Amino acid sequence: MKLHRFIAYDPILEGILKAPKVTLTAVMVVTVILGLGLFRLQLKTSLHDLVIRDLPETAYYEETTKIFGEQQVIQVVAKGKNVLAPETFAHLERLDKRLSQIPGVERTISQPSALREMAATGMTLDKFRDIIGPVKLFDSQLISRDQKVAGLTLVLDDSRNPEELVDRVTAILKDEENGLSLYSVGMPNVSLALGRYTQQDFFRLPPITYGVIAVLLLILFRSVQGVLFPLSSITLALVWTIGLMGWTGTALSMLTMITPVFLIAVGTAYCLHFVTAYTRAVEAGCTAEEAARRVCGDLRLPTSLAVGTTIIGLGSLVVNRIDAIRDFALFSCVGMFFLLIILLTWLPALIAAYPSPETSQRERKKDLIDHFLQGVIHLNLHHQKKLFAFFIIIAVAGLIGIFKIRVETNPCRYFRADAPVLQNFHAVYRDLCGSFPVNVVVQTDVPDFFEDPENLAKLAGLSDALVGLDKVDKAVSVADYLRLAHYASNQYAGDAYVLPDQGYMVRMDINTMKTMIGGETLARFVTQDFSSANILLLTHISGSSDFLNGKRDMEEICRQFFGPEAVCRATGFGIVISATSDLVTQGQVKSLSITMVLVFGMMFLLFLSFKAGATAILPNMFPIIMNFGLMGWMGVELSLVTSLIASIAIGLAVDDTIHYLFHYNDEFKKDLDEKRALAETLATIGRPIVFTTLTIGLGFFVLVFSGFRPTALFGVMMVLTMMAALVGDLILLPTLMLHVPIVTLWDVIRLRMGRTPDQGMPIFKGLSRHQIHYVLLAGSLRNMAPGEILFRKGDPSASMYAILSGNMEVLDSGQAGETTSFRKRMHVALLPAGEIVGEMGLVRKAPRSATVVAGTGVEVLEISRKMIQRLQWLYPPAAYRLCFNLMGILADRLEATTHSLAKAGLLDDATGLPGQDAFLMELSKEGERSKRFGYQVGVGILELQEPEQAPASVDLADQMLEKTGRLLTKMLPKHAVLARLDDRQFGVLVSDRDECTLEGACQDMFTAVKEACEAGVSGWRPGVAMGFVVSGDTGAGSGGGLLFKALDALKSGKANGGKPFIQKI
Repeated sequence: MKLHRFIAYDPILEGILKAPKVTLTAVMVVTVILGLGLFRLQLKTSLHDLVIRDLPETAYYEETTKIFGEQQVIQVVAKGKNVLAPETFAHLERLDKRLSQIPGVERTISQPSALREMAATGMTLDKFRDIIGPVKLFDSQLISRDQKVAGLTLVLDDSRNPEELVDRVTAILKDEENGLSLYSVGMPNVSLALGRYTQQDFFRLPPITYGVIAVLLLILFRSVQGVLFPLSSITLALVWTIGLMGWTGTALSMLTMITPVFLIAVGTAYCLHFVTAYTRAVEAGCTAEEAARRVCGDLRLPTSLAVGTTIIGLGSLVVNRIDAIRDFALFSCVGMFFLLIILLTWLPALIAAYPSPETSQRERKKDLIDHFLQGVIHLNLHHQKKLFAFFIIIAVAGLIGIFKIRVETNPCRYFRADAPVLQNFHAVYRDLCGSFPVNVVVQTDVPDFFEDPENLAKLAGLSDALVGLDKVDKAVSVADYLRLAHYASNQYAGDAYVLPDQGYMVRMDINTMKTMIGGETLARFVTQDFSSANILLLTHISGSSDFLNGKRDMEEICRQFFGPEAVCRATGFGIVISATSDLVTQGQVKSLSITMVLVFGMMFLLFLSFKAGATAILPNMFPIIMNFGLMGWMGVELSLVTSLIASIAIGLAVDDTIHYLFHYNDEFKKDLDEKRALAETLATIGRPIVFTTLTIGLGFFVLVFSGFRPTALFGVMMVLTMMAALVGDLILLPTLMLHVPIVTLWDVIRLRMGRTPDQGMPIFKGLSRHQIHYVLLAGSLRNMAPGEILFRKGDPSASMYAILSGNMEVLDSGQAGETTSFRKRMHVALLPAGEIVGEMGLVRKAPRSATVVAGTGVEVLEISRKMIQRLQWLYPPAAYRLCFNLMGILADRLEATTHSLAKAGLLDDATGLPGQDAFLMELSKEGERSKRFGYQVGVGILELQEPEQAPASVDLADQMLEKTGRLLTKMLPKHAVLARLDDRQFGVLVSDRDECTLEGACQDMFTAVKEACEAGVSGWRPGVAMGFVVSGDTGAGSGGGLLFKALDALKSGKANGGKPFIQKI
């Protein structure tokens, strides 16, 4: 039973075609309902979408923020000639005041704010300039060493969305730029940029993709239908999918934004198969309804399987632990499912409702694609060794490139080089210090641990050591604030910017510090009981590997300072995001493995062949190897976006593979000519495969205009990967098919017999297709020429054979082990296609009881004893049924043998002459008559002798025997008897009552047979010998006695140089 019979689609299709307008209306109603969700759609890209919640790094980061708090900050950078000049400083004070008044800004940390706090003590700008010189806390954070750059840190509260504040800050900076160069950096800036670029991509890329696809469709089909059918189907799928996102509250993010482009590109590729089939149906003269029925009837199964494999590829990403990737995978899978529903409902209804175009009978001229496909066919048929070598070299290069891939998950790497947010990120660490924070936590169980001057000194030393690490620009800890407090307590004396060296002084300076900076700021650097401390590192680390390596180095330095008395760990949002890099790699391996297993399983179930599964996997692994190999060699980083390529690509590549295999399978089963099937398949299905690849490639190429660098790289790599998939489907797959045919034995048997195995072969009666497949799986085919021997009597046996085509003769050829060409062969049976032979040898494992010869050209399927035993162990029900059928066949043949024995005659089958028993009976009768009537009897034995050259076929020996029998029959007198005595002996009984000379009759027969043997048959010339005895005038005596004397005479005749030996008795 075919797979599509399990899908009750035919009644649905007929209902659609009877009332297409009802179907179109129903689809539009669903579209309106789901489309209302578009008004609820949100566009949001949060950095937290890139975080894996159940990572140990995430858990520790969240634990740290609970202890020390988490502050969102925006760093404003002001560049001028001298930021401490009175005019410039006044400008900074005005800027600081305006920024501090923005709702959501808790406070500002800057030179103007510090001066305001000191104003009560009569601090002037000149004095302020002098006293901040020794303060390292301000260095490269609030002011650069050359005093040309000032930093203003905006500490945000939780009352407003941080991204909203960025716009307010940006507007103020733009307004205050007079005489200063102003910009801002920070994680809120990054989040806002991600959201803005996502929104920009969403409103720009899908329309561009639509336009590109529309133009391409118009070029390819040059008809309204060729554009209307695909674009209407894709539009519906988009509205359904994105509308569902709105109804479920799923926001469009950097990754889910790819879903519309994906659906447009892939959906168009699927529609191309439908439009191509529709065009062929219309050219064949079909009406609109007939065209819809034919298109959906031919494409429903391969399209369903193609959508299934794409969903498998995308669905494997659902196991990913990153929320953004899971959302992309989920809604892309839903979109593909919606697309399948639309293709099987909306599209046939639209085809049926749309008037059929007028067709032209002019033959289509060959174009560039036709010439390209002809070249591909030539390559596949005539350059297979070179192609295999090419693929091996490319695959090895790709595998080497895979080990060069770098994983990158840091959000700063997502922006293009010209993006302002990235330019500002690089500018800030050149002007002041980096903006990516990392926290190094030194945790103990000892209260007041960091009130001890010795431990504070260690903490300060650790801070200085950490600044020495690559890309770490500044370290801030409670020790820095204690230095400032001690400095202020001592009236800013030049030598007072040091840590207090006495416990009571530490406690006094802590109180001063709380007064100066507030208890909330202090709580961000030390716990309330002073048992644990937090060092804030300001870095310009931007790479995942740099973050992870830096984390390792930071923790190692920390352990060197505090040893076992403290637990040291580095954390931060950048480290949390970077920790996902290993999981991106693991997710790739896991999702690809799941995809490969499921695709293999689908191909196996479809074709019931392990070869089909392996053949489908290899060409689709090629573009994956090429993708990762190119990424490694080109230095393209594996990010959250580019990690999607493999799962998407393999799903799409398998689609074309399925269409190819379906068409090739149908073509090959026509005549089992793999080369013709390959050429015909590529000429027919190659065109839509090229079209789909071109469509998908152009659709994804639009992504190069994305504001996100990984998304743009994703578009480029998808184009290259689809090109590699095209090579795999048009060259590698057909080449493999020539060496690994996937047509199953079920198909071969059905082709040879004109019926399915369960209908045409009694041995398979009552077995399901799957059970028969288990039997056929281990079988092997064998072709035999007419007259070729399958096995001889006496050969060892361990298998039986099922006859697929032609017929086979079962012969009893004398004693087992004889190799002579001349045999007395008794015809036992003639077995047609569908029967089995050799079953006794399979059951008993005994020597063969008969010889089996191909009567015509024969194709047989060998079923071995080991295979039956293995079947019994693996699939007992199938083995039971097979053995039960075998018992039935044996019972039928036993019954037939019983009837045959009852009707058995005495004639030799090869020559039609009486056998030895009949000859002896006639000889006894003639002996008695000769005694009674007194006449002579002559008995001769003529033997054909084996020449040195063996016959090319057993038929030559049979022809010689038949020829000899006919010749002797013509020469015999009226009352003479001719019989076949043995494999190569003829017996002759003559008497003188036929008015002939017995010796003369013997000589004439010998001469005639000798001449016939010298003429031979097809160049094969046996020898001849004869012995003849003549009885006396008183009769012949016993028949047996005459026969033995004739045999002695034959021996003498052989010794007489081949002349007949005549003896009178």
